[in-house]
Amino acid sequence: MNRRPALLLGMLLVSQVTAQFWVPLGTGFPETIGSCRTLLGDTVWDRLLVGSSYKWLFDGSDTLVIVGIAQWDGSRWDTLPGRVQSDQGSTQNGCQPVNNLFRYRGELYANGSFRFLTEDGVLNDAIAKWDVAEQKWKQLECLNPTNGGMYSMLHVPPNDTTYFTGHTGSVCGYPESCVFSYDGTSFYPFTPFNVWQGIPNSDYVGFVFRFQGTLYMTGLLNNTVTGDFHGFLRYTGTEWEAVPGFTTPAPIKDVLIHDDKLYICGYFFNNTGGPGNMVTMFDGESWSDLGGGLRYALPNSTSGIALCLQEWNGSIYVGGQFHYAGGVIAENVARWNGFQWCGMGGAYANEMPGGEVNAIATWRDTLYVAGGFTTIDGDTLNNIAKWLGVVENCSPAVSVPEQRVASQPIIPVLLDPEGVWQFSVPDGVTEFTVHDAMGRLVLEQNLPPGTTRQTVDLRNSNSGVYMLRCVGSMGLQGCSKLQRP
Repeated sequence: MNRRPALLLGMLLVSQVTAQFWVPLGTGFPETIGSCRTLLGDTVWDRLLVGSSYKWLFDGSDTLVIVGIAQWDGSRWDTLPGRVQSDQGSTQNGCQPVNNLFRYRGELYANGSFRFLTEDGVLNDAIAKWDVAEQKWKQLECLNPTNGGMYSMLHVPPNDTTYFTGHTGSVCGYPESCVFSYDGTSFYPFTPFNVWQGIPNSDYVGFVFRFQGTLYMTGLLNNTVTGDFHGFLRYTGTEWEAVPGFTTPAPIKDVLIHDDKLYICGYFFNNTGGPGNMVTMFDGESWSDLGGGLRYALPNSTSGIALCLQEWNGSIYVGGQFHYAGGVIAENVARWNGFQWCGMGGAYANEMPGGEVNAIATWRDTLYVAGGFTTIDGDTLNNIAKWLGVVENCSPAVSVPEQRVASQPIIPVLLDPEGVWQFSVPDGVTEFTVHDAMGRLVLEQNLPPGTTRQTVDLRNSNSGVYMLRCVGSMGLQGCSKLQRP
């Protein structure tokens, strides 16, 4: 731990009054400069990890030197054993931001604007991987040079490939591109990008992912043949084409795949060529604006932005900077339950107007938000808060709710301590799947009509927690956790 006597003790006099909708995590990040950028509810360490642009935070009477990354264990804050960047020597509570923390194939990765010296004394830029044995951050298998254009490493579950993206750059000595794929041990050229007729050193790529078997790519991409700018493309197998219905090059800030539907959010609007207002859903053929989506203060406004998406217990949560969802008050964070929008309470404030929500995550079956806010409903929360689960108000139904069969209890019986279970199949179930703790698909099997009992064999899988889901024609019909020894 990196601790020193607390600075600015007056700032520790933080209101701990319990809010109606949100409560603080300790004293949070009590500085007005900077913000929390990303959250990860990490099931491996059983910690809530926070990436930020803060150099330190307060914990009781101590000051923790976090330099961008902190961890919350449910009752107190702590540092990581190793830093992802240097102290930087400044007396200001600021550092280069850590924008993304995620697990991929069991390993922890960080991504942001930081730099650090490798063991060979060479600067590595933007990406790092946690070394469990040495308890410190290290460069990936190939050094990312500080003069390159690549700076985003993004993974969209349940995809099994991570992509390194940005402006034109190179990694591992490969020819320059805006995209490289990464499988956990090596980088590879992303050959589909080679057929894109763009402008070198001008194009920018954000997310790359597969949805329903098709490759998609977001960014700001200029087709030199047509002269059109695009924000969302898909790959036909021979060329990239604009995704029908998304005709604006406006930024896409987050992507979520849930129940075979694609949700995206960002800075786009119906009246500027987007298929929704800040948030929308795509089923592979057509778009839904989700009951009118979000808006900022005034009708038809093109202010505001949605920055993050999170699925939890079947609902979609979106955060950003907005005031309404589906016509009801829902400041900066809202819930879509499949047929209506609900506000989650709270008026956000900061010295800068808006107090945006940059990140949403779940941990220990609870929802958390983080961003650039100081208070919610007048209670001092300092940029990170825990939701109490209270819904403030909901819109009228704006679509027909999906029909779902009530979830039935599934009680697997352990047949083999090495990882074999048997369970009774609920009526109407046509298939079952097993996902690991990172959301990756491990096993999928169709079930013939009339199947009453089924065996699950995970003996060839790693130790850990898995989720068994039984699905029928009416959706999810039961689920259960499996603990592989």
